Amino acid sequence: MIGKNESFAQKLKNENPDILIFNCICHSSALVANKACDNLMKICDESIRGIISYINGSPKRAAKYKEFQCFFDVKENKLLKLARTRWLSVYFCIERILENWIPLQNFLLLEEVELQSQTAAKLREFLSDIKNKIYMYFLKYVLNFLNQFNALFQSDKVLIHELPSRSIKLLKTIANNFVKPELIDNILNLNVNDPTIIKEKIYMGPDCEILLNDLPDDYVQEVRETCLTFYKTCVSEICNRFPIFDNF
Repeated sequence: MIGKNESFAQKLKNENPDILIFNCICHSSALVANKACDNLMKICDESIRGIISYINGSPKRAAKYKEFQCFFDVKENKLLKLARTRWLSVYFCIERILENWIPLQNFLLLEEVELQSQTAAKLREFLSDIKNKIYMYFLKYVLNFLNQFNALFQSDKVLIHELPSRSIKLLKTIANNFVKPELIDNILNLNVNDPTIIKEKIYMGPDCEILLNDLPDDYVQEVRETCLTFYKTCVSEICNRFPIFDNF
């Protein structure tokens, strides 16, 4: 549709050189999330899918799991399927798993002990690693910004005139977590790979910061470096894909 050569968009431009053509901003948001999440989801993806399929794939296990939700006073919501082709839905999937973290741990422990299930043991091990919980909370924190932006431009209102300003606002919101405050207003001219622009302590959301307080410094440094890579990629992709530099 919008390729550079024999696309529909190019044929329109041949007919009318003054026409303005924009990518679908909601699709662009999903592509930004996809690219930025790549490293973190390599860590979490297999286990998230495994947890969901292990419970939802068996009516008996699903019914048994509901008892754990009831015991731990967690709302009996079904775990959501992880759809990698709809990236912004990943937020809701992760949010649901975090809400059920304790029931999941205890259910999988019982499955491991009673049934000698190696699958349950592997999945429980994933949930027992505090680093994985931190990454999940981080994704919940940062993907929410992209989800809110995406929802805004799915409304019935005509908002195309706000696209550049809203895109820059989102860019600054993401950058504010890792770029020195005095440089935020100049974010469009900064190189995110320049170490001199990075805060001494990047911010990863309130839940992550609470969990990080009790961990060794070298462990915390590794986690922050991983999340910093996410932030850098996210800002670069927004600059590449959103109409920030257009003269609309």
